[in-house]
Amino acid sequence: ANEIKAEMDNTKFVFNPLPTNNEQTAKEGFVAKWKKIFTNTAMFKSVFLGIYSLAMLIMSVLLLVDLFGCKGAVFQNATALWAENGGIEFLLVSISTIVFFLSATFLPWILVKNKLPDTLQGILYLMLGGIAVGGLLFWYTADYTDAMQILFSYPIATAGAFVIGLFIHLVCIILSKIPMLSANQKAALADARKQDAENAEANRVNEPKEREAWEAWWAEERAKRRETGLEHISRGDIAMEKAKAHLAAAEEADILGNSEKDGEIIDCLIHFIESRRADSVKEALHEYDTMKQNQKMLEVEAIKAQIEIEKAKKENLDRQHQIEQDRRHQLEMEAQARRSADLQSQIAANTAAAAASAERMRRDAAAAAADAAATQARVAADVAAIYRTEYYNQ
Repeated sequence: ANEIKAEMDNTKFVFNPLPTNNEQTAKEGFVAKWKKIFTNTAMFKSVFLGIYSLAMLIMSVLLLVDLFGCKGAVFQNATALWAENGGIEFLLVSISTIVFFLSATFLPWILVKNKLPDTLQGILYLMLGGIAVGGLLFWYTADYTDAMQILFSYPIATAGAFVIGLFIHLVCIILSKIPMLSANQKAALADARKQDAENAEANRVNEPKEREAWEAWWAEERAKRRETGLEHISRGDIAMEKAKAHLAAAEEADILGNSEKDGEIIDCLIHFIESRRADSVKEALHEYDTMKQNQKMLEVEAIKAQIEIEKAKKENLDRQHQIEQDRRHQLEMEAQARRSADLQSQIAANTAAAAASAERMRRDAAAAAADAAATQARVAADVAAIYRTEYYNQ
């Protein structure tokens, strides 16, 4: 009855109109498609960079053929260059020229590095050093062969590629802000605008009709649901009266005591009688009392078992604690023994050092005494020589 009442209170007429925003939706789709095309500036830059790299690669191949083939079209003294330079110089000239050309050819792809694999990104960054170091080494080749214009043309072309790439990026961003519709798209928008007008007119006509039809249906349906709700309430009142009568009869019955007049206990007694464990209510009560007593004994045993488990856990923890204490004591004793041994070793080392120092002092004293004796002997000899000289002189 409550569910039916909630439905009656909350049911409202809902009109589902035909869409009148077809033109707006189509236009938003066309604009989004336009922006998606020009927001991806890497695509346009990649097309330009592909043409640039292809042109630079062709020009580089032609220049390398002119240099290594000694054609003399651009590199005037290529023959003398190869004649005057040995193997190592030839290798350096060749590698520096190729690295310089390749770096200038592919370095501008840094403009779209985010669209490239990580490995290629690392190679592009290496080309920054390649165009610098290769350019310095190529300077010798260009100067020797009167081709300095090539040395300056490649960096200028690389810088120009960067400038053009940035210009393409700017143009694409500007174009993405100014969507342009094709003739077919404009025709589609006109059709959508016409469809919106037709749908708006249909909604204006259909809504009152649908509302009128719904109100007629709802008036009849509401009456039916009200009758159904009242029927459920009446059935509930009858069931309640029956329940009250059964409850009064149960209260008046003396076959069970007041403490046994419980739904769970009565279900258990019925189960004993139906399963032939008891032939009467009295026997069923005895079975119930026995079951409850057994349950209490099981609970007591479970409590005892839990106490024993907790006791065993505590004893185990105490043993683990004692083992840990013994282990720590053993480690401390071992550490103390190592410290004593280290101290004794230090004392022995100090004693040996003191003995060595005393021995050095004794040797130093003996050497000093010997030096003193030698000095005294020299002095005595000098005095004796002086006396002899004076004696002979007299």
